[in-house]
Amino acid sequence: MPTLQFVASLLLLTLLHSVTHAQRLAPPLAEQATISRDEAAGAQTLYSIESLTLDTDFHWRSTEYYSIRINDLQAARDYGRIAITYNHYYTDLELDFANVLTPNGEIKSVKADAMQERSAGGQDFYEDRAQLVFSLPEIVPGSIMEFQYRRKSVNLAMPGLFSSSSAAFWYQPTVGGNGGRIDPVHRASFTVTVPKQLPFTFKQVGPYKPRYKKTRVNDTMTHQWHWQSLPSIALESAMPAIDRIMSRVRVSTSDDWADVDRWTWRLSKDKFADDKQLAVIASTLVEQTATREQKIKAVYAYLQENIRYVFAHLGRGGYEPHHARDVVAQRYGDCKDQTVLAIALLRNLGIDAYPALVITPRNGRPTMDLVALYFNHMMVWIPASENEPSLWMDTTADRALFPGVSNYLLGQSAFIVDGKGGRLTTVDTQLSDNIGTLTMNYFVDQNEHLIVDVTVDTSGVYEQNLRSWWIHDNNRETSLEQMMTTLFPDAKGKVQISSKVINDDNLWQPFVIQSRFDFGIPQGDPSAPLQLGVSALQAFRLFGDVNALPIPKQRKNRWVNKYKEVMTIHATLSGRARELPAVISSGVNLHNDFFTISQSGKQTDNTYTVDIQMDFPALDLTVEQYAKYYQAISTMTNAGQWLVSYIEDSNQQIHDKLTAHIDSNDLQSQLSLARYYLNQGQFEKALQPAKTAVNLDDSNGEAWYLLGVVQGYNAMLDESMDSFNQATSLGYSP
Repeated sequence: MPTLQFVASLLLLTLLHSVTHAQRLAPPLAEQATISRDEAAGAQTLYSIESLTLDTDFHWRSTEYYSIRINDLQAARDYGRIAITYNHYYTDLELDFANVLTPNGEIKSVKADAMQERSAGGQDFYEDRAQLVFSLPEIVPGSIMEFQYRRKSVNLAMPGLFSSSSAAFWYQPTVGGNGGRIDPVHRASFTVTVPKQLPFTFKQVGPYKPRYKKTRVNDTMTHQWHWQSLPSIALESAMPAIDRIMSRVRVSTSDDWADVDRWTWRLSKDKFADDKQLAVIASTLVEQTATREQKIKAVYAYLQENIRYVFAHLGRGGYEPHHARDVVAQRYGDCKDQTVLAIALLRNLGIDAYPALVITPRNGRPTMDLVALYFNHMMVWIPASENEPSLWMDTTADRALFPGVSNYLLGQSAFIVDGKGGRLTTVDTQLSDNIGTLTMNYFVDQNEHLIVDVTVDTSGVYEQNLRSWWIHDNNRETSLEQMMTTLFPDAKGKVQISSKVINDDNLWQPFVIQSRFDFGIPQGDPSAPLQLGVSALQAFRLFGDVNALPIPKQRKNRWVNKYKEVMTIHATLSGRARELPAVISSGVNLHNDFFTISQSGKQTDNTYTVDIQMDFPALDLTVEQYAKYYQAISTMTNAGQWLVSYIEDSNQQIHDKLTAHIDSNDLQSQLSLARYYLNQGQFEKALQPAKTAVNLDDSNGEAWYLLGVVQGYNAMLDESMDSFNQATSLGYSP
């Protein structure tokens, strides 16, 4: 019996044998070598050609050709291996030829031992992907490579529907797998031949519109698109949707989404139909008298605790789920399997529920005016009841906070399947806002050690990212300490940190981090006052992504962040017994086109409280605006820091130390000095710092209120009333 290795080798030899019989779609390489070199590009696609023929039964066959000129060493590294990805369940693939024109004019072909077929791997919900991988000899600067392959349909994902898209570009992963490149294109074309009796519609997307031509030959219509001289596309983080920057054509034989509803409903409805075993399971989850919310949560908990998510549909094409009872028996399932089980249990509990096909951000945000199987995820949609809103629920994430729907899915296209035509919509559920909160308590313990207790509370993407990180990081304890150290980077190696997480597997309460920083006995002159500090940068270092921002001169695309984010700090700073706080410096409010920082401080007895909030709106910036955004982020230090000094509660000592550290241009310092004089009954002395505070910031309600108090103690009754009215108009209440 032949070995698998022998069979694979025989297959590759068959593929190579087809070289001599394949019809070329492009001119010979020697002719292509006369095309002008793009001196600015490391590589250049000379020809990108796809020709596709559709049959009356919706089966299809296509031929694709690419030729690429290698201009520099980096491109030679990146193009050292070519991988053609396809779905082996639905499609057959044959390589017609793969050649290289060397710098000295020789033609060399791919060798049999430089080719391999393998699984594409990954966690794609709906594709059984495979790859034909090969390497060509002498891929060096000055060479031109070419390859041509044929594909044909074997099984149709959805009978009665053909949809496809073609881009003028070839995407090439960069060496090391840390990104990809899309090089400029000299000439490209896409041709589709369709039986005239079949419906056919198309949409051109992207910034560069192709030339379009339609011809009729006998019983077929041929549609052809041509592009020429397309620039490269820079692949960057936070870039726009691919349809905004890449030119391509989408084609389909349908514009009626009811077709998808009928097909998906037929595949799914029997999988969550009435079943005695499922009815028994549902009856054990919760009392029938439970509320709607309690029933939904009980189903969610059952799947989280009993059904493991796996990529489990190999060989079945990826669209038809298992029966719900089989999912229970196996105790695992993919997104479709988990969806039908959840729906079955919910319906047994008297709650209507339906499957919803969803496009994750991985598949972008395509326009939905053409019918195509863009969807790569499925989850549960529960319609509104008399007193309760509709709800989306996703059980596939490991121990995710109920209802399990990622904030990154908000606004993504979805299709609710109900067997009645379905409904095209977007994921519009009400999820928690993206908020990261730092609560910090500074104090000196009985051993004279400076302690800072920190609690990290999160919601939205912050919570989801932290929870997922904690579950999947094999080195999470070390990673946790490294992350928390960013709050006090200057104290690295000088502080003892103990941390723990709370609710990491709790389905109903957000993930929380609690840490204690023990700085020991403060170093330096023991008679010097204790100084404690806090700044907005502490939250930004923990929650922000400043280190991931590319420098502006390298930015090519718009900068797009669709998600509003908020970072807050609530810090209480306490001295020793018989010590009072004096503000040495205070943070300031910042407002620009990209974010807002609001800061305030307040003294209560021997404790000073600082509150900071940073609001980051959703952004869609041009390259020029991004440069300003980058600059604004880099100057966040302009928000300053709060520095509070603690001095003994002795009148003369306090006065001497307080006035020695007071900054005449700092609002909080002047407020502290005015309060000190008030507490000492020195009302006339309190008047000057109170007036200075108002002059420093006449929009600060607290400053006006304090001035009113001081003026009242100085028998300046009319002035006092005016100051109080001003404080009230600014929204301040003591």
